[in-house]
Amino acid sequence: MRWCTYVSPADSAERVGLLHEGQIHGLAGESRLVDLLGDDGERMAEAAERAVGDPAEVVAEEGVRFLAPVPRSEEHTSELQSHHD
Repeated sequence: MRWCTYVSPADSAERVGLLHEGQIHGLAGESRLVDLLGDDGERMAEAAERAVGDPAEVVAEEGVRFLAPVPRSEEHTSELQSHHD
């Protein structure tokens, strides 16, 4: 499984998607990949089934604007800045 975070060409919303056979299968309601992490993999497996079986959208991988898969939190960013000051 290859996951990504991207900007939907339909509505410019940030969306989590599963890369599958050259296309991105977007998840409805999921905008942060990090929300699928942290358990034994069950959330991610269920999300993969939803992405392939009932995607919010399917878009070609080419031309899509990709975002950082797990963006830095503001808390983490401010910690890093305080170390550099």
